[in-house]
Amino acid sequence: MDYRRRYERSFTQYFRVTAGEARQSDYGSFPTSSAFYEHQWQVSRAWELHYGIGWSSQSYDGQNEQRTYGLIGFSGVF
Repeated sequence: MDYRRRYERSFTQYFRVTAGEARQSDYGSFPTSSAFYEHQWQVSRAWELHYGIGWSSQSYDGQNEQRTYGLIGFSGVF
């Protein structure tokens, strides 16, 4: 059996949460927040696959807007 470590391959989980306050003319200040979760797979020294899901909340012209979104990507270096 081969027990050598394979550093060119890895799996990383990434999580980010933000919170803050924004201001808009004629509407005052309002809270903003977001959350994002992503997986990053380094499948070789040259290739990476990443995908994630996120959510954000903010106000525009006094109305609260919420968004849920997805991300998928594949990148390589050659």
